Amino acid sequence: GQYAYGEFKLYTATKAFRDLSLAAAAADGDSTEGVCTKCLSTPSAVALCLQIMSDLVLASNDDTEGASKYVPDAASAEYAIGAIEALIPAILHTGDP
Repeated sequence: GQYAYGEFKLYTATKAFRDLSLAAAAADGDSTEGVCTKCLSTPSAVALCLQIMSDLVLASNDDTEGASKYVPDAASAEYAIGAIEALIPAILHTGDP
């Protein structure tokens, strides 16, 4: 399988993260605390989702200087967008003083 030789498909990871994000958002419901989504919306997780989307956009233009050599598949970018969308309330929530 895909895990047998150390190969881990990006779309598998992004789909799992999207699904976790949607479940966390559903668990939070209308709560203003957003405890579940706060746990998933770490800066590194959000940055990785944004990097996946950025790489896909940059890969679509061959003339771009400094473009990433990695070209994610469209499904990975779609799942990353879904995760960001589910986590938006926690991402935009102001931090505690």
